[in-house]
Amino acid sequence: MKYCLRINKRKTGLTSVEALTTSIFVVVAMIFSLDCWFMIHAARITDAACRDAAHAAALTVDTGVPSTDSSNATSAAQAAVQTYANCANSWMTAPQVTVTYNSTGNPPSVTVVTTMFVTPLVPLNFLGSSMNGVNFSQQYSFPLIKSMSGVVTAVP
Repeated sequence: MKYCLRINKRKTGLTSVEALTTSIFVVVAMIFSLDCWFMIHAARITDAACRDAAHAAALTVDTGVPSTDSSNATSAAQAAVQTYANCANSWMTAPQVTVTYNSTGNPPSVTVVTTMFVTPLVPLNFLGSSMNGVNFSQQYSFPLIKSMSGVVTAVP
């Protein structure tokens, strides 16, 4: 004779509730991860754009006329930042550049500041404060590199 022990289980739907609450937390974690990725990506772009713009501005020809050198440095820096303009999308602005030319220093130098604004996918609210966007800013200073036009080098 076989004895079969039968347990009557009531179907309560607890597994469905657990799956629903877990999926809500997963979605929130994914949105937060994407927000963090956008912030890290924007910081990297801002840094690279500033470094390239400062280097381009420092390579401008030193004519000895501060107004001409300043405009040359500004246009070179803006041209260098334009390569990063394709990184702009609906969450990030293109890097904006500000150039300060210092002709009185020894050696003359150029300071470049780039800024970029990032809007998170979902504005984060925490303890009554909200984060609707972050401004990233980077600054580099380079001494001017004088061009040596007309210099002939001997080729062995």
